[in-house]
Amino acid sequence: MDIENIAKAWVEMWSFEIDDPKRDDFEWVDDIEYQFVYMEPEKALDLVSAILKLKPNNETIEVLAAGPLEEVLAQHGPLIIDRVEKEASLSLSFAKLLGGVWKNAMTPDVWARVQNTWDRSEWDGK
Repeated sequence: MDIENIAKAWVEMWSFEIDDPKRDDFEWVDDIEYQFVYMEPEKALDLVSAILKLKPNNETIEVLAAGPLEEVLAQHGPLIIDRVEKEASLSLSFAKLLGGVWKNAMTPDVWARVQNTWDRSEWDGK
């Protein structure tokens, strides 16, 4: 399955409440997200970008920032921070998404670079 279809399924999965039985149909999406975040960080960033291009609602954006984006930075920050900075410089929506991550287990260098790159304008008022 291609990244765009996985992204659509990810957004659909998050349209249901956590305890909704319909989410059971999307276990495969969780499995793919886990695989990408922990073992294929470049694909994780591809997925995050594909989800962002779908222009999901604010609640889903919050999950995207605090979930896969934050976790891939925590797990693989030194490997992907150059790409993250480039994406943020080319896409205001990505820079704003980056504003929703927390330090988590990022190295001090990666965290500093995230903070120098993000746009928190839509997060600070929340």
